[in-house]
Order: sequence, then structure tokens, then C-alpha cells
Amino acid sequence: MTKIKTVAGIVLVGGQSLRMGQVKALLDFKGRPLYAHMQMLLKSSGVVEVFFSGQIVGVENCIP
Repeated sequence: MTKIKTVAGIVLVGGQSLRMGQVKALLDFKGRPLYAHMQMLLKSSGVVEVFFSGQIVGVENCIP
């Protein structure tokens, strides 16, 4: 697979989750947090660098 060097992936994780009562990005999905699953999907499609728009404590590459 050819890596795409000019495209960055962005995962939206900045919601307040007021109605849900917990951070949606941290929900378990297939044995991992939802944000990590989305990161894996982007990387498996050839995206080299993935950023997260929002704040997740302990997660790098977050864009405030």
C-alpha cells in the first residue's frame, strides 16, 4: 500500500457529551477506545499522521 504523505487525518473528539454523561471518544469499540479505532481506520487507509480535534486526557496529537 502506498502511504499518502500530503494528507493528515482528523478525528473529531471535542464534544461535551452532556446528554450521554460520558466521553464518547473513550467508549469501548471492539476492545479499544472509539478514538483509537478511528485512528486505526485512517492509518489503514494510508494516512500517515492523525490528529484529534479536541482534548482527551493522556492522548497526544490533540488540537485544542
